[in-house]
Amino acid sequence: MKLPFDYIAGFVDGEGCFALKFRRDFKKERINQPEYFHWGAEFAITLRADDQKLLESIKNTLGYGHIYIMKDKEARYSIQDIKILKEMIVPFFNQHRLYGKKWYDFRLWAEAIEILYRNKSERKN
Repeated sequence: MKLPFDYIAGFVDGEGCFALKFRRDFKKERINQPEYFHWGAEFAITLRADDQKLLESIKNTLGYGHIYIMKDKEARYSIQDIKILKEMIVPFFNQHRLYGKKWYDFRLWAEAIEILYRNKSERKN
């Protein structure tokens, strides 16, 4: 089932998460154990597992992402692909605005997505 876009925006205002993740790795099998740093981003909604159908409707409407069931208690809808986040999710929430405090979280997160995307693109060249 497809949901109205404004419904999704309102739902995310209450239940959504715009996350930035940082990981530091060591390559122990290499001399001097060099450090590697990795930044990632995620758009997610976590609900009780019995609300999985609602997350599936959101996923079907947006057309991207994955749903994970965690310990039969929680269902999590997640998008972590930086290209999809930049090209689809950021424009979606710019067009279908959040109205709570999460709007400010989103604006900062969207700036970080732009930086991560630009840096990823520069590394490929």
